[in-house]
Amino acid sequence: MLLPDVRLFRSINNLAGQNAVLDAAGIFASKYLIYVMAAAILVPIVLARRRHRDHVAAAVAACRAYAAAALGGVGNMLFSMMFFRARPFVTLFDVHRLIDVMPTSKSFPSDHATAAFAMACSVFLMRPRFGAVLLVLAVFVAAGRVYAGVHYPTDVISGAVVGCLWAWLIRVLGPRFGEVERMERLLLGRK
Repeated sequence: MLLPDVRLFRSINNLAGQNAVLDAAGIFASKYLIYVMAAAILVPIVLARRRHRDHVAAAVAACRAYAAAALGGVGNMLFSMMFFRARPFVTLFDVHRLIDVMPTSKSFPSDHATAAFAMACSVFLMRPRFGAVLLVLAVFVAAGRVYAGVHYPTDVISGAVVGCLWAWLIRVLGPRFGEVERMERLLLGRK
């Protein structure tokens, strides 16, 4: 384990338990914000329902976001079979753990950070303004995981990198498989 990683973890995690409002925000960010992000990705589809081009673009962005998050999760699971890193509250003393996670689950890379950044980057590549908002939320998810005592900083940084790589890969490969045309057929009932 890298000493700078532990020091940075301590400097963030030692803020926990000092302020009830900050703790509530940290718990929300680390546990629930990712679901808000996933739901928010669907909002442009609903709002653009009447305009064909916007509706299809929003649907493609959502599909890419969810696919990148899912593939990132599968990749992380396979990676953890070869390399396992215990969570900070298992290996360190005096960790302020704000949320419950299984002590036997892996820490590296962070699945939450992977999914959050996969979704945010996928949307950013198609809809930069909305994607930028999601990227900010993804940073809060990642920081919340460290604040809550369940991940080291390098866990969430690596998760962010993995998520962004999956988003980019799907962005590059998607058009080669005719994703937009398939989405138009699905949404508009065309053959």
